[in-house]
Amino acid sequence: MMTIEINGDQARALAALVAALRPDWDAPGVLAALRDGRTKGTADQLAHAAINAAMDPANRTPAVIALDGSHWASVRPVETRGAKFDRCTRPGHEQWPAWHCAGCRADARAADSPRETTPEPVDVGPGPELARTALHAALTHQEKP
Repeated sequence: MMTIEINGDQARALAALVAALRPDWDAPGVLAALRDGRTKGTADQLAHAAINAAMDPANRTPAVIALDGSHWASVRPVETRGAKFDRCTRPGHEQWPAWHCAGCRADARAADSPRETTPEPVDVGPGPELARTALHAALTHQEKP
């Protein structure tokens, strides 16, 4: 079975391999580039592109892995895998493939950790009331004749 998107263990193993092939690139930098480029293709396509990028001495940093370039030329990017593919049917997600919808993944992650949208009221003590009283006294103060 072919993995669609690279997982964390695979990415760490691939980063170690690429860093071994290219000693001037460190594994954390390669891992960050793999994370950035993970949506450009399947796990095997990303692995091929990463190794191709590492073998080109013109590439100075591993960040190039996530960018379009000649290292992707020998792999088939997601966009060219077939003339047509099913797209996600959720509104606003139509640009993504149905089998790999980034919008659906983002929605699922957001649902896993909902954030409170209404802040809790904060007790600021007597400060605002004292300020209103002082302002009122200053505005209504009249000097004695």
